[in-house]
Amino acid sequence: MTLGCAKLDQQVADYLAWDQNVTTRSEIQKLLDEKNVDGLKARMNTRLVFGTAGVRAPMQAGFGRLNDLTIIQITHGFARHMLNVYGQPKTGVAIGFDGRHNSRRFAELAANVFIRNNIPVYFFSEVSPTPVVSWATINLGCDAGLIITASHNPKEDNGYKAYWSNGAQIIGPHDDEIVRIKEAEPQPREEYWDLSELKSSPLFHSADVVIDPYFAIEKSNNFTRDINTSTPLKFTYSAFHGIGYHYAKRMFTEFGFPASSFISVAEQQEPNPDFPTIPFPNPEEGRKVLTLSLETAEKNGSTVILANDPDADRIQLAEKQKDGEWRVFTGNEMGALLTWWIWTNWRKANPNVDASKVYILNSAVSSQIVKTIADAEGLTLHFFLAISHWRKMANPARDGYLEFANEPELPGEAENNPPAVERRSTLSEDSSLFQDRLPTENSITPEQAFIHMVKAMLGTGLLSLPLAFKHSGLFLGLILTIVICLICLYCMRQVVFAAHFVCNRNGRDLIDYANIMRGAVEMGPPWIKRRGYFFKQLVNVNMFISQLGFCCVYFVFMADNLEDASEVLRSLDAFKFRLRRFEFFDGTLLVVHLSFNKTGHRPMARDRHWPSWRRISLDSWTRTCGLLPARISSDGFSGQCSKGRSKVFATVDDLKAALEVSMGFDRRRTPCGALSNFGVRNVLRACVKARGSNFEILL
Repeated sequence: MTLGCAKLDQQVADYLAWDQNVTTRSEIQKLLDEKNVDGLKARMNTRLVFGTAGVRAPMQAGFGRLNDLTIIQITHGFARHMLNVYGQPKTGVAIGFDGRHNSRRFAELAANVFIRNNIPVYFFSEVSPTPVVSWATINLGCDAGLIITASHNPKEDNGYKAYWSNGAQIIGPHDDEIVRIKEAEPQPREEYWDLSELKSSPLFHSADVVIDPYFAIEKSNNFTRDINTSTPLKFTYSAFHGIGYHYAKRMFTEFGFPASSFISVAEQQEPNPDFPTIPFPNPEEGRKVLTLSLETAEKNGSTVILANDPDADRIQLAEKQKDGEWRVFTGNEMGALLTWWIWTNWRKANPNVDASKVYILNSAVSSQIVKTIADAEGLTLHFFLAISHWRKMANPARDGYLEFANEPELPGEAENNPPAVERRSTLSEDSSLFQDRLPTENSITPEQAFIHMVKAMLGTGLLSLPLAFKHSGLFLGLILTIVICLICLYCMRQVVFAAHFVCNRNGRDLIDYANIMRGAVEMGPPWIKRRGYFFKQLVNVNMFISQLGFCCVYFVFMADNLEDASEVLRSLDAFKFRLRRFEFFDGTLLVVHLSFNKTGHRPMARDRHWPSWRRISLDSWTRTCGLLPARISSDGFSGQCSKGRSKVFATVDDLKAALEVSMGFDRRRTPCGALSNFGVRNVLRACVKARGSNFEILL
């Protein structure tokens, strides 16, 4: 079956030939049978690449989604890159997984690919927090690390987060090289699918041996054990249906807190890949995802809430205030609190350590309060401004002591430095969606981007600005223009952020407006998720209407200007100025000679320009009027007809009406054929300039 696109036909054929998972193969086969070209293009034309937090995508069939085949392809690229760098890796890879759908299977497939390439594997037998896998990579001396997790993404997603030997997430050139090999060698080897000998292989080891040492090293950061053991505080903890509960509970025990101080949100403490009690599994969302936590805290008299995301590398903090209200802290606020607490206690424990090599890492979009703290304390600290992303912040720790990394996320990637503190309590992972995009030679400055966006926001409205200012006035018009520009700029900024987020989630480089809306809706609460296609089409309809409106504005603008131009030309052609005689009267005298034929009541002049049907009924005074003397001013004229019948023309409109009648314009039948005020005023101005002269305008 052909789809009319050779490239797509080949992609579909390759996928069906290479994928050995019956479920995902049937997905593609169904789309093929339905000839759903758009659906197949969405699945096939995109490619998975490493973003700000590894690879993340929906779990579906296709080369642009996460499934058995693409997990094998990425891991093959990873393994081949390790072989190219290390020759033959000796220590291997630490591998973990979270509690999402397919996470364990994806981890086992990845482990099998490594082992088939003679690379040892250290595999966690149960779900494990992301920071523990990062730390295991260092503790076991592995060449690399891997965890299958999508962190706080929706339940439909999964992810592939890779570490290098320093426990930090891979950055360039490693990530680019892995993708290059994956694309160059897409067809998986047959043995990659056979998991029967995985756990019996001599290269397969358990990574569970690092768990106890992990808690042991964390206990070294317990500065207030005596206070902890007698604290009256109660802490409410939520794992958000993730994997943090057992680790958090043990951490409280290791730090000396009494059992009564740790209260878990029972409905959310065990892993559940469907996240049934929360609309979005991200504690950073605040109150709307902390409903059960707040209820549990109130019920048990707790004053502090701690909530991890599903892979336990991010945390949210809330505290009950004296007035009974709950304050949910921001990432920057938590970053400032932890910076102060960690530095103060570390310095007390290490008074003689040279502080010149202590780093506080702070990203470009995080609050600069940590630098203020350092300055206020009079410390010699290197303030490292991370302009890319937190995955690139852990590597400078190799040069000295990493005291704190404030993105404001603490990823756990720098635990190889002894004084470094526990990184499991993540504060914010994606506070900036664009930090990993470094400037290029084609980049523009923020000021230029601002100007471009202002121009884009005004758009067709520029054509209507003169009219807008005419009705609103200069001062109000300027203010409203600025306000509207700012509103539009904010909206466009949100659209760009949403586009980047959806692209990262779907593994795409580009996305249109309609699919931004669809992606956003499908990541929303359950009641709206299934309406993504409807909202996509709604955006398309509205964009069609708006574009039609823009075209109408252009047409109206051009028509108005063409009309004005044609009236000017017609006015100049209609009035032939000729000085007849030079006589003096009281004021300026205008003599308008109205010439008509006596039978047809049709103008004699320019008869060839007007159709024969353009006949008009003239008033009786107009039929008999020959010369019409008039006193001229800049606003109008007055006069009396030559036959003695009084007729006063007080305004320009009166003159305009008389001249239209004299020239044969029938306003009822030819609305666009009438004279303009502009043309009539030109006549008056010409007459006023000749003030004191008596002349006639010959029509």
